[in-house]
Amino acid sequence: MLERLNDYFLTQPRRLVALGDALVRAGGFLLLAGLVGRVAATGVSTVKGLAGGAQVEVALSEVLPDYLSAWMPESALGYVVAILMLIAGLISARTGRVYERYMGN
Repeated sequence: MLERLNDYFLTQPRRLVALGDALVRAGGFLLLAGLVGRVAATGVSTVKGLAGGAQVEVALSEVLPDYLSAWMPESALGYVVAILMLIAGLISARTGRVYERYMGN
């Protein structure tokens, strides 16, 4: 199975570059969505705290009840996964470009 993947990406390195670009975009989008979600949850938590009660942690599902927010990172583990996707994308895009240069494509 791994040999088939190697053949698939190494015969046309542009595929590896495209995979890297997709991973970079997905990881960056997840990081951005997570940060926006964190800002929204903190803002709602602060407003609730200003209303007279103690400042409580608000879940993202309470802030955005109409949207599917399960894919947005809320914890450190989610952010680590998004950063790893971003790093893997950068490495695969760079590797694909190096292979393109050596192969003359």
